[in-house]
Amino acid sequence: MDYIRRNYGQPFNPGNVAITGGTIDGVGETIVAHGNTGTDAQEINLASGSYHTMTVTGAFTISFTGWPTGKVGSVIVKFVNGGSHVITWPEAIAGTDPVLQAAGTDFLAFWSDDAGTTIYYTQTSII
Repeated sequence: MDYIRRNYGQPFNPGNVAITGGTIDGVGETIVAHGNTGTDAQEINLASGSYHTMTVTGAFTISFTGWPTGKVGSVIVKFVNGGSHVITWPEAIAGTDPVLQAAGTDFLAFWSDDAGTTIYYTQTSII
């Protein structure tokens, strides 16, 4: 703990994290389940959690909010049948819009280092 205080200027405060027998307990991501999208706009709010899931059942617009300022923010989104309907992506998406499978599961990681002005992504897995 002294090492962290000396080198980072902050006292070590593990919160609710406990290390037991070589494993870390109390660490995990909240799953933000959007359920079936229908045609409702879908907001991916990083403040709600960094892992979101949705089953695409209609055309909709997706937005990303809650990006941190002065830090890199990231979120993983699991899309089931994401290519079965049109998804309107925000203009902040760098490059081309993601292409998702009509039948199947796609995992995409999104990140931004400028509070969401530019959002980068990579397709991490296709099932």
